[in-house]
Amino acid sequence: MRRFRAIATMAGMILAICGMAEAGSIAGTWTKTTHPDPSNIILLYSDSEIVKATGYEQVGDMPAYWYGEGIIRNGKLDLSYHYSAEATPKGWEPEGRMVLTLSENGNTLRGTATSRSGGWSERIELRRISFVMQR
Repeated sequence: MRRFRAIATMAGMILAICGMAEAGSIAGTWTKTTHPDPSNIILLYSDSEIVKATGYEQVGDMPAYWYGEGIIRNGKLDLSYHYSAEATPKGWEPEGRMVLTLSENGNTLRGTATSRSGGWSERIELRRISFVMQR
């Protein structure tokens, strides 16, 4: 079993270096560990080379929904996001960008989220809940 894991890890690293598996390797269900809402959820998947995202979180007593699109290269996800008009928390900018680095084991994304104007920026960390195998 250890040998299989070692071979699988090496194959994944080689594919990632070659840029062939990066978008698909990020697909799955994630949760934001740097947010006070423990039941927030983010779904990431790839459509060709484009990574797509949709997310939900509770801000105060109001649900906030967002969607995004970006690319992953060299282990970094660059994703633009947009909160829906009816679910943008009061005082928040509806658009921004996340730049996140995928950990070696593929279970954590870490980086920053920044509003479009640059008036707000915060450290962000996502933890993988489940994988989605893509062809």
